[in-house]
Amino acid sequence: MLHAPGHAPGHLALFEERTGVLIAQYVLYDGPLVTDCPGADRRASIASVCHLLELAPRIVHGGHFASFGPVRLRQLVDAFLAEVDRRGRGPREGPRVASARSAGAASGSTSTVAAAGTVPGRG
Repeated sequence: MLHAPGHAPGHLALFEERTGVLIAQYVLYDGPLVTDCPGADRRASIASVCHLLELAPRIVHGGHFASFGPVRLRQLVDAFLAEVDRRGRGPREGPRVASARSAGAASGSTSTVAAAGTVPGRG
């Protein structure tokens, strides 16, 4: 179980490391991510979606639309970060998005930004 705030402050995601199954609920799904509803936190959303990407799930079950695999996951995170850039960031958001992109370029991953949550047994 992971704390994955952003869409809502107490949002959770479930990840089974053995099978690579991620239940992301409303944190990440195959559609435009909502970060402007009451209680949402765009900075927390950035950290959460990037953390979910780092888990390298085999399949993601979101709160809306069809499930998807790792290629689509990377595309969705890239699109989300591009949308954040397009809309503009708050003064404390900029370094997170920039570091996510530069770290991803260096490692071959889209991001290495960590969220507050952890997966049991993984730190």
